[in-house]
Amino acid sequence: MAKVTLVIQAVSLLRKHWRKILVAIVAIFGLLALIPTVIIMGLFGLIPIPSDDVQAHYQQVASQTGVKKEYLIYFDTVRYHNEPRTLSQIEATSKKFYREEKRTYRDEDGKTETEIVIVYLSMEEVMTNEGFTQEERDHMEMLLKLGQDGGGGTPTDPDTPSEEGTGEILLPVKNSPFIWPTPQINNWTDTFRKRINPQTGKKEFHKGVDLASGNDKGKKIVAARAGKIIHADYDDKCGNGIIIQHDKGYQTKYCHASKLYVKKGQEVPQGYVIAAVGSTGNSTGPHLHFGIIEKGKYVNPLPFIIDTKP
Repeated sequence: MAKVTLVIQAVSLLRKHWRKILVAIVAIFGLLALIPTVIIMGLFGLIPIPSDDVQAHYQQVASQTGVKKEYLIYFDTVRYHNEPRTLSQIEATSKKFYREEKRTYRDEDGKTETEIVIVYLSMEEVMTNEGFTQEERDHMEMLLKLGQDGGGGTPTDPDTPSEEGTGEILLPVKNSPFIWPTPQINNWTDTFRKRINPQTGKKEFHKGVDLASGNDKGKKIVAARAGKIIHADYDDKCGNGIIIQHDKGYQTKYCHASKLYVKKGQEVPQGYVIAAVGSTGNSTGPHLHFGIIEKGKYVNPLPFIIDTKP
């Protein structure tokens, strides 16, 4: 009797809900048929499938252009809604974050020189140029906040070098072949001279100028002239240091940084933020030791940069 009752109830349910059951069966078979289709389309490149290469592409473009990798990812996420991006598309995104400008100046011999300078744009400028809606701006603001809270960007350890550039350029009003390397510090505490080393107590020649004004840790250091990074690493004397190779046989040296924002082999424009002031290596307190090398010989840097002192 119980079995008969169950059969009757089952038949009754089928009669009552047969349309819903039929729709569910059709949907299941449809999904099963769709899976191999998606796989085949992906194999033949008809639909984009994310791969491990995407992150490598973003890093490659960031290293080549100096645009912060996180900015490229955030822009594509907001504007293209997480669609997988090709290398050429990421390169196109990077071009929204900078422009090239021609700048003319007189060199040490009085000759007129023209340089192509890369000027980087802030995220706010890019969003304005690209006509971001308020919804897109809100999304970007959320991503930037997540990055500042630990999702990316500059490391929080003050003595750990970083490979991520800030993408920022700070230039003085006056054009010059070399510019003052600390736009937030306009004071020097030691110059190019013979002196007693405060660390060793020995008499030696101080091959640069020390820039400091008090409470300077973390303040920005910029490239005094456009060039190529040939050293960005730590050593016991210079601490976290950078050497940039420039044209006409010049090099500039930056020592004791708390953070490095560039890496060896990177090309940087004049005014590019390359590091943060610190007290690493042979140092008695936060400052920038800045030196200029002309054809292999250290020279007094102050005459080269004094006209652009902030």
